[in-house]
Amino acid sequence: MKPKRADKKNFSTKTQYNKSSGNSLSALIHSRYNDLFRVYTKSCTHVAEEYLSGLLQCEKGHENMERMVEKVNDSDYKRYIHFLSVSKWSASDVNSVTMKSVDSSLRELKIKSGLPTGLVIDETSHLKKGLKSVGVARQYAGVVGKVDNCQVAVQWINQSSDDGSLV
Repeated sequence: MKPKRADKKNFSTKTQYNKSSGNSLSALIHSRYNDLFRVYTKSCTHVAEEYLSGLLQCEKGHENMERMVEKVNDSDYKRYIHFLSVSKWSASDVNSVTMKSVDSSLRELKIKSGLPTGLVIDETSHLKKGLKSVGVARQYAGVVGKVDNCQVAVQWINQSSDDGSLV
């Protein structure tokens, strides 16, 4: 039997996905996103949850479906391919729900702390050759300083203090 790639080389990560937070992540996904991943009468929410879990468990720079299948129990490469390229869920609907969720969380934080609250948002781009990955288009890529075929990701830092320091 041929050994899995993970057996050949140990891809240890500095920040591991916290298994105990997996239950809260699962509850969050099912409460806010369950209807978005429903195709006719079948729900694909469990695949979205597996995919996100795989992304969180993989070492930075090694996030691909092959590594994710190795990290997530009972996952399947073909199921990920189908979920990302064939399933009829809307990325814009997922983004809309995420924005509303972040907005309500920031409002709650501002009410609790009584301080100005906001997010520092930073984008990063990944150059791509094809058009089959989610979000790939001709758009501004900061890494090369021009419009190119790329995928853009956004990270944010919560800011909630009266002296302007990041929390």
